[in-house]
Amino acid sequence: NRGSEELSRVINSHNDAIEYCYKKESKLNPNLKGDVQVEFTIGYNGRVKAVRIVRSSMRNKNVEKCITSRVRGWRFKPIDKSEGDVKVRQKYIFG
Repeated sequence: NRGSEELSRVINSHNDAIEYCYKKESKLNPNLKGDVQVEFTIGYNGRVKAVRIVRSSMRNKNVEKCITSRVRGWRFKPIDKSEGDVKVRQKYIFG
């Protein structure tokens, strides 16, 4: 089973990269703020198989595309194939 501690550790280790997605766009639009909820699926091998934006109050495709691109590259510890995939939702608040 994929533990919540490991999930939190990996997700939190990438906070700067996610923040960069927002900061890059906020330079062009200083009033940009809101939240983005992302859902991703982690395969047994530790690789992110699917990523999608579930909800976004920012409505900024550049930020959303950047976030999904970053999440797609995350790596988690592999688990036994019989454990299956794990779906995770994470919310980020900007501004």
